[in-house]
Amino acid sequence: MPGVRASDTNMAYALSAQLAAMQLNVRHNFVNGRALVYAPGLLLYGTAGLNSAGFISINDLMAVAAAEIQAHALTTSGSPDRAGRRH
Repeated sequence: MPGVRASDTNMAYALSAQLAAMQLNVRHNFVNGRALVYAPGLLLYGTAGLNSAGFISINDLMAVAAAEIQAHALTTSGSPDRAGRRH
């Protein structure tokens, strides 16, 4: 997201900052959490909430991001988890 800054040394920090910003956008009605976004790169991972056309709701995408941060809290340069999620 433009305007959100976090250290990309650990990409989980950057994702956390983006997630927090989007949660605030949804909470304050700047973004509709039920709105669909196109994320075809997630089809490779069998992401929950993603439809066969590659669309996912903002709410489901935030849930996926939160789960990813919890599962891979340390994603520094060279981490296999970091490289596998880059699209």
